[in-house]
Amino acid sequence: MAAAERFLNLTTYNQMKERAGLVGSSGLNPRLRELRERSPQVRLHLVGHSFGGRLVAAATVGSPGQPAVEPDTVTLVQAAFSHYGFAQNYDPGKDGFFRRMVSDHMTRGPVLITHSIRDMAVGSAYPLATRLAGFAAAGLGDSADRFGGIGRNGAQKTPEAVAGRLQETGTPYNFEPQRVYNLNADNVILGHSEVCIPQVAHAVLSAAAV
Repeated sequence: MAAAERFLNLTTYNQMKERAGLVGSSGLNPRLRELRERSPQVRLHLVGHSFGGRLVAAATVGSPGQPAVEPDTVTLVQAAFSHYGFAQNYDPGKDGFFRRMVSDHMTRGPVLITHSIRDMAVGSAYPLATRLAGFAAAGLGDSADRFGGIGRNGAQKTPEAVAGRLQETGTPYNFEPQRVYNLNADNVILGHSEVCIPQVAHAVLSAAAV
């Protein structure tokens, strides 16, 4: 509940949301591009939790006019941004803020998204805070909610997204390059911050092996 309460602090919520995007696009993106130029053989695997998911998505997309970073994989673990972040025409003529990451194939390998109905911070507090902040339904926070979070529902209205489950260690994945995988973790991730678990590590390493 502490994580959910922090989301409902609107001052903190807006600061973290804006800071994550700014640090990703203006801070991390240039550093990753420098690393690519100096050591092109180095593989880049970006993993972001909560607002860190927004940060790594922003770092991948960058600012307009910047060269693409093209990380090898991106994993969003209970990410705190809109479930329409990668959407195509979630409203007539409107794509998700990070749509180009998918449509322009900005990753070399797969994009993984864990989502869980047990994540109360992204499932309930995030959509409520988003409403109160005035940003862009049925039940609060579910897949039909305009303000739902990607860490609750996975990528919605995203044609490239493939439904799957977060597997137990030892169970193989069949990840493919440049695909988006919604990994249902309802029975594994039991809270917003309960993500340092073997199943998440197994998914990240499996994507890195593609």
